[in-house]
Order: sequence, then C-alpha cells, then structure tokens
Amino acid sequence: MNESLEQAREAFVRGIALFGDGQYEPADEAFTQALALAPGRAASCATRGIGY
Repeated sequence: MNESLEQAREAFVRGIALFGDGQYEPADEAFTQALALAPGRAASCATRGIGY
C-alpha cells in the first residue's frame, strides 16, 4: 500500500473512533484529511456526509 493510502486509512480509522466518542468536529476533520489523501474513496465521502 502506498504511503498516502496508508495515511488516509489511519485518518479514516481515527475519524470513526472520534465519531463514536461523539467528537463530531474532530471526526469531520479526520474524514476531510482522509479524503484529501485519497480523493474519491467512497468510504471517506460517505462517512464525512454522515457527520453532517
């Protein structure tokens, strides 16, 4: 896996954990970071949308 995808995965997992803890703004920031690192990834797009 390339470095950007690994960083995107880590940001995505962090976002899921933050969202589960009710920390919605930091979760959105993590999902936004994941999306910036791996544009177009369906999971990042979908989860970011759930935060709204």
